[in-house]
Amino acid sequence: MKLIELKDIPLEPVSHDPQILKQVMIDIGVVPRLTKFSRALIKTGQSVSPHKHDSAYEILFLLTGKGQLIVDGDKVKLSARQCLIVEPGELHSIPEVSEDIDMIYFGIEE
Repeated sequence: MKLIELKDIPLEPVSHDPQILKQVMIDIGVVPRLTKFSRALIKTGQSVSPHKHDSAYEILFLLTGKGQLIVDGDKVKLSARQCLIVEPGELHSIPEVSEDIDMIYFGIEE
């Protein structure tokens, strides 16, 4: 068993968008096929650049806020308490947000 408390985890930049901060609660290699289990804080005016994961699903769950995601060219509105599954190989991004977003996200390898 391992208990993880958010207050004990430092903020660090997201690799593809260093202005976005995250807290990695479970890192790669701790749980089989889980790539990372993290919290991201996207501040008003920030965006997440287009990227994809060739062999992993990415699951996003908004705790607070709302925004628009673009997944393979399709616009998806996402609000607090909604979950989105992005499939392997799907190009996805978050255009500039108009309000702060606090979300949990994780990846699962195929």
